[in-house]
Amino acid sequence: MKKSAMIAFAGAGVTLVGTFLPFISMMGIGMSLLSADPIKAILAIALAALAGVFAMMGKAKNNSFPIVALVCGIAGLGLTGYWMSQAMGVGMAGMGAYLMPAGCLLATIGGAMSMKEN
Repeated sequence: MKKSAMIAFAGAGVTLVGTFLPFISMMGIGMSLLSADPIKAILAIALAALAGVFAMMGKAKNNSFPIVALVCGIAGLGLTGYWMSQAMGVGMAGMGAYLMPAGCLLATIGGAMSMKEN
């Protein structure tokens, strides 16, 4: 397996773990994103996983798969970053709020690296 795909799949794994950890904490009570809003959690996991899949597919003749991997990673990073900023406005952001953007960042890096690999 290519190094870029391994990095992107590691990012998907980190994003998956982040959905189960407390996303927001208020008055000592934590809630994960998966229990608060499962659609958002599944969307974040799907975008990071798609970045891994398209990074693994490698270059096509017009470089389309790495570009799609990069776009999926950036979209996941933007969404999870936005949700993290919303969580910080309501209460304290939990560990999951930090892990999900970090995982999407890894998926984005894997997508960018797949553009350089053969």
